[in-house]
Amino acid sequence: MTKPSLGQREDLYKARYIHYQQAETNTSIREGWFYRDDTEQKVRSADDVFDIYERAVGGNSTFLLNIPPNREGRFSERDVNALLDAGKRINETYGNNLFAKAKGIQKF
Repeated sequence: MTKPSLGQREDLYKARYIHYQQAETNTSIREGWFYRDDTEQKVRSADDVFDIYERAVGGNSTFLLNIPPNREGRFSERDVNALLDAGKRINETYGNNLFAKAKGIQKF
């Protein structure tokens, strides 16, 4: 990890094997990684979840969102509402396949 070049195109051409490591964006919907309470602990808004989703996925990263269960083993209603709102916004923004009727597009 100290070479001047760590994967530039010229290096890849010389490689015998290439290993790809997918980037990951890890965050929690709640302040902290674990559920503590439903009144004091901050929960990310749908706007915040959507913004992180766009920056992660738009940057070719896998979006891993931690949603800790409460003490009853269920997801908090506050968490669920934020997720439903963010999911609705994602679907409204990206749910329309702009290439659905395109001609001459090569399918992989």
